[in-house]
Amino acid sequence: MATRDDAPRSLSGRPAAEIAEQAVREAGETLQNAFRGSFSVDRKGRGNFVTEVDVRIEDAVVSLLQREFPDVGVVGEESGDTHGASRYSWVVDPIDGTANFANGIPHFSTTVALLGPDGDPVLGCTYDPIRDDLFTASVGDGAFVNGERMMPGTLSTISDGVLGMDLPYGDDLIDTSFNMIRTMLPVQRVRILGSGALGLAYVATGWFDLHFHLALKPWDVAAGLIMVREAGAEVRDAHGLRATPESGSFVSGNETLLSEFHAKIGDLNHGVPQT
Repeated sequence: MATRDDAPRSLSGRPAAEIAEQAVREAGETLQNAFRGSFSVDRKGRGNFVTEVDVRIEDAVVSLLQREFPDVGVVGEESGDTHGASRYSWVVDPIDGTANFANGIPHFSTTVALLGPDGDPVLGCTYDPIRDDLFTASVGDGAFVNGERMMPGTLSTISDGVLGMDLPYGDDLIDTSFNMIRTMLPVQRVRILGSGALGLAYVATGWFDLHFHLALKPWDVAAGLIMVREAGAEVRDAHGLRATPESGSFVSGNETLLSEFHAKIGDLNHGVPQT
């Protein structure tokens, strides 16, 4: 497993985590200036938006990362893959929660992570510019929100908890998602907020006790995976296997709640793809 000390150094000599934080904070400034303004919006599919701001931010983030780490490839949601000589790679989501952003709803983030040679994230940054919440984690160093160590929830039963969920695009998986949440009821609260990256960050810091999404991409979750694990919780796929950025489905929380979740959903996961 890669460690923080193995991570590539930038040409300017700064740590990779510092460059990642610069990238998401600069993206956040662009988002704040553009939010509820005038910009073009295209649809990649039903409910799947891309704005000119997504493209502008991704271009700027990728440019910074490639300037500082010319040998490290970048995987971006909008720009695709750029391969490098290094065994490490960056993953970038310029706006996680684009539908919220496009509709004037103040819940979205920029998220950047560095994947090690084994494909697991070694560091991640997720930034919510509206609330000025910066979530960070590095392997072996712990996870932090605004400089304070993150502490996940310690509940022993789902019924006492606040559950976060977000919905995929496909009708079958939407039905499965709602069927899964029905098996959890009664609970204290259920929240559908529209940003998988923030959902994972909220689990890491204990604002959600459990969060699940049945169809996410590596750029949505890579930073969140390391945050949840460095905070002391875990992320599995819908089938109970340890999640990787490529898993597709993601369930995060403490081990006790994860076990209860998988016991309760029974065979509802049969329609969820496995990678």
